[in-house]
Amino acid sequence: MTARVKLIIDCVEWVIIITLSILCIYIYMKGKSAAHDEIVSEQENTYMKIYDSQKLETLKKENKELYSIIDSLKNVESGIEIRYRYLYKTDTIVVTETNTDSLYHYTYDNDTVKYNIDIMAKELRWHKSQFELNDKFTMVNSEDNNRNKVVIKHSPNTEITGTDVWHKKENFKDRFYIGPSVGIGYGIFNKKPDVYVGISAGFKF
Repeated sequence: MTARVKLIIDCVEWVIIITLSILCIYIYMKGKSAAHDEIVSEQENTYMKIYDSQKLETLKKENKELYSIIDSLKNVESGIEIRYRYLYKTDTIVVTETNTDSLYHYTYDNDTVKYNIDIMAKELRWHKSQFELNDKFTMVNSEDNNRNKVVIKHSPNTEITGTDVWHKKENFKDRFYIGPSVGIGYGIFNKKPDVYVGISAGFKF
């Protein structure tokens, strides 16, 4: 192999390496700049939300309370606040003796429980109510097409009115990695395919 041919081959190899590097950086920057709208759906007692990862600072504008909780902890990967309404509705109670003299109305409303009770009676000496809520949420976080997806299963009596969800967005430096590796590649120096064992550095897209 003449020196000229070797020079041409070396130039071609470096052109391929530089081209692939530029292409990888372009793909990464294009994926980083692409903005997606949140997708929220509710059907068959299942609430689903698909969203992008984001920096913690952006959450401060959406939900200061959730931001404060996450900011006070270490190594938090994700957080979610679920707002819901639980509906408990009784059947109408019919009595054989009709009393139309008085209508007693009771209402109670706070941040978590709200109920209204109407009782028609001639004379009501005392009243007692007891409510016990037994319910559960099943929540699963996953990744779908490089986007985060949270799925919440709930009972028919529960209506989820909204959520604020946050998942940590990786920094540019977090995508670099270094460690032991085994692989097959083409050697730049020995000019032939080979199996290698050693330490390698890389970048996750």
